[in-house]
Amino acid sequence: MVQILYYFIVKPLSLLPMWILYRLADVLFVLTYYVIGYRKEVVKENLFIAFPEMSEVERKQLARGFYKNFCDVIIESLKLFSISEKELSKRMVVHDVDNLKPYFDQGRSIVGLISHVSNWEWMVISDKVLSHQSLGIMTPLSNKFLHKKVVDSRTKFGCRAIPKAEVKKVISETTEPTVYFFASDQSPHRAKSAYWTKFFGRYTAVQYGAEKFAKEYDMPVFHFRIRRAKRGYYEVYNTALELNPVEASYGSILDTYCIELEEHIRNNKTDWLWTHRRWKHTKPDESLATN
Repeated sequence: MVQILYYFIVKPLSLLPMWILYRLADVLFVLTYYVIGYRKEVVKENLFIAFPEMSEVERKQLARGFYKNFCDVIIESLKLFSISEKELSKRMVVHDVDNLKPYFDQGRSIVGLISHVSNWEWMVISDKVLSHQSLGIMTPLSNKFLHKKVVDSRTKFGCRAIPKAEVKKVISETTEPTVYFFASDQSPHRAKSAYWTKFFGRYTAVQYGAEKFAKEYDMPVFHFRIRRAKRGYYEVYNTALELNPVEASYGSILDTYCIELEEHIRNNKTDWLWTHRRWKHTKPDESLATN
């Protein structure tokens, strides 16, 4: 069934020009927001947590803007199955490449912290722009056929994709300078092993893996911020979070990341993945939850 959907719906849709796909995105928005109401309660709760100072009307307007952008990203992700390197390079422009060069010249690898703001899927073009191997950590999909197709689409420009379980093995065996991209803005599966930090005024569980590997393998940490320039066009900027991770105190890298990420989201409110239940975990010490 999945194969039929892919070959007769997904792949043909991906071959359509972008202007037609965006008309489909407009229709998808109406269905998702007004008809299906996909995760509207989750979005409503998240926006109330993040922006309690806003009126209900303002948060509803923000939610509508989010769903419009969310549907664009869904359609753009479909396009990834057939988009050319030339077209994607025009639509996803990566800046600040020179910030990374001194560390590549030293033969060092880098940890790149990214988030689900704007179109994170199109970051697969980074391998060509950075002129060094880039590698994204992903959770394997349950359907093997679909997993292979998604991996093929994400790696066709040179970027590699590996399962979370293989990160340590790959890092320890890789000798050439590599950028390891961690999407560190999602809730960890196990809150007990997470790092807790302030995020939008609440103590929030954060996946510790990125900081752990940065410290263990002495890899400088950079925050890659994706910004929507206009519909269908994105820009990527990076800033250094920690250049000497071995000497960094426990949690300081993630603390800085969450501060920068919150600022980035506040400046691009409709572009974060608000459908994700970011605050589903509760800190063991409830008295700290609102401090």
